[in-house]
Amino acid sequence: MGSSSFHALATFAVLGPLAALPLAACGGADDADTGPTPELFCEARAARECVVADACTVTLDACRAARRLACQQQVAAAVLDDRAFSPVRGADCLLAIDRAFREGKVDGRELDASLPGSMAQVCASMFVGRRGLEEPCASDGQCAAPLICAQAGDARVCAEARVFEGGEPCGNPGDTCAAGFFCNRASRLPRCEARRREGESCSPAAPCEEALLCDGTCQPRRGVGEPCQSRDDCSAAAPYCDPYAGNVCGPALIFTGASPVCLEFGKARGTVAR
Repeated sequence: MGSSSFHALATFAVLGPLAALPLAACGGADDADTGPTPELFCEARAARECVVADACTVTLDACRAARRLACQQQVAAAVLDDRAFSPVRGADCLLAIDRAFREGKVDGRELDASLPGSMAQVCASMFVGRRGLEEPCASDGQCAAPLICAQAGDARVCAEARVFEGGEPCGNPGDTCAAGFFCNRASRLPRCEARRREGESCSPAAPCEEALLCDGTCQPRRGVGEPCQSRDDCSAAAPYCDPYAGNVCGPALIFTGASPVCLEFGKARGTVAR
């Protein structure tokens, strides 16, 4: 899904035959009985997302059935990933969906999980990690807050996040660098170094300044209608890499009867243009 961007509404994506798993085991012990159960959450979420049913020219019942199933599969997948559903954060997710789903579109910034307060970020955080310090992990979401999943030699473990400035050492698990810097782990003594500027050579190990993209050299991010692989390629004016429009940057995810995204909202196959 390209860094932290959503492909096909990643937190809403259909994940296969996982919906058969029981949802009752998903509640977080820290905030039980202070928000919706997973079952009620999925009902409420489907109702909110289906404000686009008319735009997709699909019946409300068909839309709600499709979105309810997608939600149930997402919750079940989180259980398999050793994460717990938080009712309080689930309620926050519903509020974020209310804000984001309007006028037949979702602003691209709402789909950026790296943007604090976005729908994507708020809804991703409703699943709480269970793993403690130095336990193995595959993603930040598996670690109990405020731990992050960090590289430790050939493995990844939950670690405390520590931020360092330019020139400071950064070789331990959880060490990160302040904005404008990256941890150069290729050196014998890893230190925070300045990110590459426009026109300079770059690579995953030597990234560009945050507002640029790396394509061999650091370049401006792409605008409306330009090709992209993930939201990291797109500029602030066109922050969504739209897979439904052939992977081009755009300002929003737009729901119309002809859009393939509507297949995920109850639209019958063969009734949309591809």
